[in-house]
Amino acid sequence: MPTVDTISLFVNEENNALAEKSFEIAKEYIRRNPNLGLAVAPVIVVGNRTDAKAFLENVCRKYNEMISMKKPPHIVLDFTVTGVGSETIKSFTSALALPTISGSFGQDGDLRQWRGLNVNQTQYLLQVMPPADILPEAIRAIVTKQDITNAAIIFDEFFVMDHKYKSLLQNIPTRHVITPVKSYSKDEIKTQLRSLRELDIVNFFVVGSLKTIKNVLDAANENQYFGRKTAWFAMTLDKGDIGCGCRDATIVFMKPTPDAKSRDRLGKIKTTYSMNGEPEITSAFYFDLSLRSFLAIKSLLDSGKWPNDMKYISCDDYDGQNSPNRTLDLKTAFEDIKETATYAPFYIPEDGSMNGKSFMEFTTDLTAVTIKDGASIGSKSLGSWKAGLSNPLLLNDPENMTDYTAQLVYRIVTVEQKPFVIKDDDAPKGFKGYCIDLIEEIRQIVKFDYEITLAPDGNYGTMDDNGNWNGIIKELVEKRADIGLASLSVMAERENVVDFTVPYYDLVGITILMKQPRTPTSLFKFLTVLENDVWFSILAAYFFTSFLMWVFDKWSPYSYQNNREKYLDDEEKREFTLKECLWFCMTSLTPQGGGEAPKNLYHVLTSCDLQMVGDEFSRKPYAIAVLPAKTLRNNTEYRGDKKGEEQLSQRAKNLVLSDFKRKF
Repeated sequence: MPTVDTISLFVNEENNALAEKSFEIAKEYIRRNPNLGLAVAPVIVVGNRTDAKAFLENVCRKYNEMISMKKPPHIVLDFTVTGVGSETIKSFTSALALPTISGSFGQDGDLRQWRGLNVNQTQYLLQVMPPADILPEAIRAIVTKQDITNAAIIFDEFFVMDHKYKSLLQNIPTRHVITPVKSYSKDEIKTQLRSLRELDIVNFFVVGSLKTIKNVLDAANENQYFGRKTAWFAMTLDKGDIGCGCRDATIVFMKPTPDAKSRDRLGKIKTTYSMNGEPEITSAFYFDLSLRSFLAIKSLLDSGKWPNDMKYISCDDYDGQNSPNRTLDLKTAFEDIKETATYAPFYIPEDGSMNGKSFMEFTTDLTAVTIKDGASIGSKSLGSWKAGLSNPLLLNDPENMTDYTAQLVYRIVTVEQKPFVIKDDDAPKGFKGYCIDLIEEIRQIVKFDYEITLAPDGNYGTMDDNGNWNGIIKELVEKRADIGLASLSVMAERENVVDFTVPYYDLVGITILMKQPRTPTSLFKFLTVLENDVWFSILAAYFFTSFLMWVFDKWSPYSYQNNREKYLDDEEKREFTLKECLWFCMTSLTPQGGGEAPKNLYHVLTSCDLQMVGDEFSRKPYAIAVLPAKTLRNNTEYRGDKKGEEQLSQRAKNLVLSDFKRKF
């Protein structure tokens, strides 16, 4: 089989020696397997991720030398991890249109210099996320499954989480903190954990090497952060099991395992080519990425899909607008390679760009490890998780997973006062009473647990002259308690520093309870205000008076109808027929009166008697109306004059009194 020479430019960081070693093993693997029909001639550049200028100058110098020697690179293997150095290489390859396969960290859109690539560029500027970039996605799966509301994510230098702040738990209602391990000092880690615990965080995820996990767990053990109030999850790419000096701890542990189809190959590569770098999954990733890239170039060259007139420009010739146009389909060639994966296969999306979407599709085992007195006493398999950006947990028994979540435990402070709170050692929580019954009912509805203690000074909470609180309020303000449960009065001062529920008890003194009597109802209920005899007397008087008025008006010589000439000039003329007399007597029973009275004396006396009866039905209290003080003060005659205001006030009083005397 003829051998195809491939020329590559290998770019790496100073702190990524494992990638360079795997690259060298891939070269050796190609050399020892002539049946591949491939020869590799690499040019290696290693730079510092923080010194972008020197890094770029070094890369350009090597690249220009390759151009001048008529040996331009078929492919650039970019094994930089992150930072400005890595972005500089992305800018270099996109500007010069160099076919590139990158193993850098970053999801969709995180590689800033490769954002907005056109369709042709997405076919030859390719990225595959390393295992350390995809493993933290398991945190999202756990948080979603367990419905975790708060989390602290602690990682070490083997993981890059800068781009995870915005994406890891995006659109999930979980309050979380992502922070690197401060150091390997136990005391500093203890301080770091204490500060996280003060943020009311009870779910901890440790992502790092086995050494880092042990240091964090040991610090948590000394802080007494194990128990039902906290949950611990550990994730690593390393082989082996976790260990710590924990007195009594249960940790949910995740680590990758090679695919069944790849185990024989992995063992052979490790034995034959001394691929012993750790983590082995990372070594296998860079090995497969290198080998697959070389085979993809060979496939393009063999099939004639590699352009014959491939144009290259040097760094010096680039002016910002003269990037060569490429129509190279490196993505399809990379995807079609059938070489057996060393650890796990690569996932490559069929459509669109690979960048931020391709990764090694490995599987992690999910186990619950129990440690007592520094020794592991057993582990329980919970399930597995397949690497992906949104893959769920695959659990053996979903109900068992709830046993490894931090319980919601509230700290309650109280003051003993019968019958609300009574100390009782035989009670489940050590207390009984009305308040305890109330919080138990709430607990059943909201699903939480609690611990209850007495306020140290036995006070409810008062503020001294310096603004310092005591009692229950002090415990709440200083965050030593979450709930104050007692016969605690709602006061404005207390409401400034704590929140109160709707009052559950109103103190109103001694109250007599009685059954509400049944009162009969009737359409004529209004008639019960007077006895029947009284109603009959009123009706008799009404009809008798009406009849009597009609008789007087009909035959009296002084009535209007018998003396029309005398009352010809009167404004109101009223003839009292029987109907009019009935109406007059009816309206006389109301406060408005009956209107124009009869002209003769007998009529007047009769109507006055009936009017007095009506007044008794509609009697109202008397009142004296005076001008408002503001109106008096605004009087223009006396405004601004104190003596004048006093005179005006006295004048108003005199007017009111004189009017009162005149009327009454």
